[in-house]
Amino acid sequence: MDKLIQLGINDNDLKNMILQVPNIIKMSDDEINNKIDILTYVGCNIRHIKNILISNPDYLERMDEDILRLIKYLKGIGFSCLYLLFDANPYFLNYDAFEIRDYIDRQISLGKSLEDIIDEIEDNPYIIEE
Repeated sequence: MDKLIQLGINDNDLKNMILQVPNIIKMSDDEINNKIDILTYVGCNIRHIKNILISNPDYLERMDEDILRLIKYLKGIGFSCLYLLFDANPYFLNYDAFEIRDYIDRQISLGKSLEDIIDEIEDNPYIIEE
């Protein structure tokens, strides 16, 4: 948990994060560092990382493999600036790759092109929830 403080997350935000995800207290710095490294890998800077963690502490509990599978899928279909997508909607990191694939498949069956779907998601990352 020291890593969260080192990031500059203030006490009030940290308390709110712990209220939402009590297991944060038990997480090792290595576990937290892994999640930060994943965000850094996709281009997030410290400000993005803080915003994502404060807004979506559930991300810290996700399995690294699930997050990496999501990122690989998104990159594979043409998403380029994942850091912007995740900063705009930190909860996007809670999806599994198959959920995004299912959404895209439904939209394609309605006649939309993959490029249009990606543009729509990039313009409004909450569209999947609508």
